[in-house]
Amino acid sequence: MLHIIKSLDKLPLAIDYAGEKDDFLLVEEAVYAGVAAHTLAEQLAQRENLIFLLKEDVQARGLEGLVSPSYSLISFVGFVELTAENEKSMTW
Repeated sequence: MLHIIKSLDKLPLAIDYAGEKDDFLLVEEAVYAGVAAHTLAEQLAQRENLIFLLKEDVQARGLEGLVSPSYSLISFVGFVELTAENEKSMTW
């Protein structure tokens, strides 16, 4: 399952709900959690799930170079590919 997280306040809920093989895509406000200094970054780091951040949202917020290298930046094309690869998705 692909968990598309749009807001920071929903991220802890998504983390608790997600299965081991689920993917996370952080978009909009949620991309801030991809910065190592963010308070939610530790919760993400404890997961073994694949974590992606929408590159356009990272750039729009001036976070290039601040995102943890353990996460993958993807474009809108990558977003579409992730949704096609996952049978189900949930937006938080």
